[in-house]
Amino acid sequence: ADELFSVSYYESKLYKFKRFIRDAEVHNLPTTGSPDDFQSFFNWGILKYQSGNLDDAISDFNQALLFKPDTAFSLIYSYRGIAKSKMGDHNGAIEDFDRAIDIQPQDVMQYSNWIKNYFNRGVSRFYTNDVEGACEDWKKSFEFGFGRALEYLDRFCK
Repeated sequence: ADELFSVSYYESKLYKFKRFIRDAEVHNLPTTGSPDDFQSFFNWGILKYQSGNLDDAISDFNQALLFKPDTAFSLIYSYRGIAKSKMGDHNGAIEDFDRAIDIQPQDVMQYSNWIKNYFNRGVSRFYTNDVEGACEDWKKSFEFGFGRALEYLDRFCK
């Protein structure tokens, strides 16, 4: 028990502490009150997704899209697609990944997230027994720089 409260147990390098605080600020989503617009529903959907409450996350993403049905924000379709895929709705997930892929990022910082839509659509295609389509998506995501796709190409696409 004495070791638990020793100074060295709680000490942290300053750069690790600063990185922790910076990351916490980056991932802190405003969630005050009830959601009443696109961004609020999206933020609540993300929090519910991250906590494993996929049904409610999908519901919040759907509500957000009621406010902006023609949004150019591909991440909402990415998250909703992943949630649908995790719940076994692979055809619905494929539709969302298709939408996310159609919305090419305007900001170069979103490019790496956008590429993952090809990979994730490949996973959903694989689960719908469309191995050829899955391999095409994994190949494309690998060509765009998503290295993890190589493992899937080697394992399932001979």
